[in-house]
Amino acid sequence: MDRIEQQDWGVYYFFRYIAEKHPQIPQLLHVHWADAAGGNFVVAGIVAIGLALLIVQRRRRDAILSTLTFAAACGAIELVKWIVPRKRPEDAKNLLADADMLGSYPSRSVFLLTLAMVILGFALWKVLPAIWQRTLFVALAALLVVWVCMAQFFLALHFLTDILGGLAGAALFGYVASRFLEEDRRH
Repeated sequence: MDRIEQQDWGVYYFFRYIAEKHPQIPQLLHVHWADAAGGNFVVAGIVAIGLALLIVQRRRRDAILSTLTFAAACGAIELVKWIVPRKRPEDAKNLLADADMLGSYPSRSVFLLTLAMVILGFALWKVLPAIWQRTLFVALAALLVVWVCMAQFFLALHFLTDILGGLAGAALFGYVASRFLEEDRRH
């Protein structure tokens, strides 16, 4: 076992221990709600709100770019899951079917929720001119993403590297999209 796998299993057993020793913590965090917050319907709703805001602001090019970015991210996730058929933590079988035990890397819910929040941020940035409003949005978005990440650990659906892969993927796709949006603003 290499060091990365050791870290993954260490984090897995730590959260498993915490959940067994202190069952009130996952309940306080409402981990099942957090898992649902990273689900397809919630993520699609966030993206739809972001796209609607962009269209209302007459930023159609940005809406198209955001749609293409999200679609490309969905394709990239499936490609990586196919290339890296990584098995989920053993306790994931308590919540998932046997067919869903493969394809742990990257965490789809973390990746897409984070990217959805970035897209919503693109749409809201001009609508929220005050620095405190923007700071509040970023704080709430970060809190939601961290909440979903913690749920993935407490529900034992993903390893640490799966979560980090999801965050890194969303950051990469969000950064690339932002560079194209910046190009559009310069001309």
